[in-house]
Parts: sequence; C-alpha cells; structure tokens
Amino acid sequence: MNAVNIAAIRCLGAALMVCVSAPAFAQSQCKIPAKLASARAEFPPPGSAVSAPITGYQLVMSWGPQFCKVNGDDKKHAPRCKDQKFGFTLDSLRADGVGRKNPVYCQRMGAVPGPVARANYCATPSISEMSHIWAKYGSCIASDAATYFDAGRKAFETFRAPDMNALSQKGLDVGGLRSALAFANPGTRPEMFSVGLTPLGWLDHLRLCLDTRYQPRPCPADVGGAGDGAAARIWPNY
Repeated sequence: MNAVNIAAIRCLGAALMVCVSAPAFAQSQCKIPAKLASARAEFPPPGSAVSAPITGYQLVMSWGPQFCKVNGDDKKHAPRCKDQKFGFTLDSLRADGVGRKNPVYCQRMGAVPGPVARANYCATPSISEMSHIWAKYGSCIASDAATYFDAGRKAFETFRAPDMNALSQKGLDVGGLRSALAFANPGTRPEMFSVGLTPLGWLDHLRLCLDTRYQPRPCPADVGGAGDGAAARIWPNY
C-alpha cells in the first residue's frame, strides 16, 4: 500500500494556485454544525476488496448545486443544501490501478475520528460520505484517517473553479468546460480533467487526474467521462 506523500501534495498546490473569480468551495463561509453525528466504521461488502498496484490518483469533486437540486428535499441533507450553500465539494481522493482494476477496500478500517471529521467537514459536508470514502478509497492510500483526509483536503483547496454561474449562462460543451478549468488552474491542461454528467446532461462531478507524485497528468482512457462534444448544462449556485 502506498503512503500519502504530503510533500507531493504541497507541490500540487504550488502548481495549481491561482487567483480566479470563484474558489473551489465556500471554505471561508462554511459553518460547521455545533454537533456532528458520530462516524461509524463501514466494513467492506463480501468480495468487494480489490488489490492492485497504484498507478496514479483521481481527485473527485462534486458540483454542490446539482447534488442539492436532486437531494435537497431530503432532511438529512439540510446542513449542506438548506443551511448553507457549497460550490464544489470533495467527493474523494482515489487511487488508480491498472486499467479498470482500481484498488478499493484494501483493508478493514475503523471509524473516522471526530476531530478528523470536523476538520474536513467544509470540504466533504457529510459524515456518512466521509465514512464511506475512508473505507472504500482511503484504506488503499493511507494507514490512518487523518493522513488520508488531510492529503485530499490540501489538494482540493488548491483547485480553483472558473466562474460557474457565468458558465451556466452559456451554451457550453464539455470541451469548453475542460478548457475553462485548465485556464483557471495553470499547470493543468484540458485533458487532465474528466467531466461527469447526469443522464440529462447536467454537470455532476469533475475528476482531476494525478500521477503517483500527485502531479496533474492526462486522464487515462479508463477514467471515462463525457466526450468533448457533449453539451454541459450547469445548475447555478445562486
């Protein structure tokens, strides 16, 4: 199992840091609830473990307005959809394997400690999601939750989003969105981003592909994502 290289994460930050019109997420405005639910350990489903050499990483980011458009009426999502608004949120830091054999559930892990959950809430505003990604993806990257979440959060904080509300008003395709993302993040190129759309063509998530040194790299073909010519509709963050 590869340990997280924090120094490499800092190098990634230096490569991506740039002042643009909108940060990746509302870290400065985020309010952490006074009481957070306790995280529970998630155990691997039988036969779900995949062990494979790590060939790179994916920083997966969800578009918050789209999530809340679909899930906002569920009371359990009120803290992230009603009480405050987020732009991009950190879905997960994932390890890439060879082809489609990506390592998951590499070992059985304990629950995410309370202080770790609190420290990362503004990046991933869901304790249940933190529990899931720690068990499924973090278990293949780091030996403890603090190291895993710290690495993912540091990388996420360096990402800068273009003006998503302005882009939402344009007739945009995936190729145009990837170009806008690369322009907002010097050191990257459009092919280093993968765009995930809903079946109706709305932006659902992004993936920034990284090599084993946590440096941006072109996304391998197996990462998938929508083709450049597909229309990309963006739910605004008003």
